[in-house]
Amino acid sequence: MEEQSSNAASPLARFFRFMLAAGETRVDQQEEKGDLLRRMVSYSAISRQFILILALSSSIATCGLLADSAVAIVGAMLIAPLMKPILAYAYGVITADWRLQARSVLTLLIGVLLTMLIAGAVEKLVDLREPTAQIMTRTEPTLIDLGVAIAAGIAASVATVRRNIADTLPGVAIAVALVPPLCVAGVSFAVGSWSIGWGATLLFAVNLVAIVLTAANVFLIDGYGQLKRASHGLLLMILIATCVVAIPLTRAVGQLR
Repeated sequence: MEEQSSNAASPLARFFRFMLAAGETRVDQQEEKGDLLRRMVSYSAISRQFILILALSSSIATCGLLADSAVAIVGAMLIAPLMKPILAYAYGVITADWRLQARSVLTLLIGVLLTMLIAGAVEKLVDLREPTAQIMTRTEPTLIDLGVAIAAGIAASVATVRRNIADTLPGVAIAVALVPPLCVAGVSFAVGSWSIGWGATLLFAVNLVAIVLTAANVFLIDGYGQLKRASHGLLLMILIATCVVAIPLTRAVGQLR
């Protein structure tokens, strides 16, 4: 039966499994799944450390945006912990673990609100006069941003599954840029720039949906969860992705005309 299942797998799935397994000695599969589940549960939890690090990251990112400092923004992205509950949610989707999904969504929502509130508070202290270049570059999602988010989602999930390449996670955090768009939204809403704020929020949403979908597929390809059990969650995410991505695609097509 195992041989028939392997032969039935798509060439793309077999290629990914080969690449994921290259250069690594696999341990007992049940032990490996249990270890990953424990990490996903910890990723989905709200802790004092999560709130503290996110608050510091949001403060640094907002100061970098207001000072037009790319170095400060990169430093903030390096320590931002928002990727963890997103990966935990993706794992919950493919394993049909509704409790894990609920915990992850709650943690993510608290993280999003905290980031935006801190950004708005920092703006009130600094009193921004005009939007900086770093702010304006994060006001509208593009197809390039979507491509980066997809690649980052694959990299983050692979690094999570394969502990020997976990050192790449900081680089993934820098690439996908989850915190800066939320900080831009918080600053913009605080000063009443609603169009800029909603554009930055949309950029975050595009990154979020792309990461969840790609991470869920990587988990499935690597043997975690079952497609049948994950079908409802994946269909919901695909529907959300279609609605979210349709907005920047429509704008991009309109600009070409």
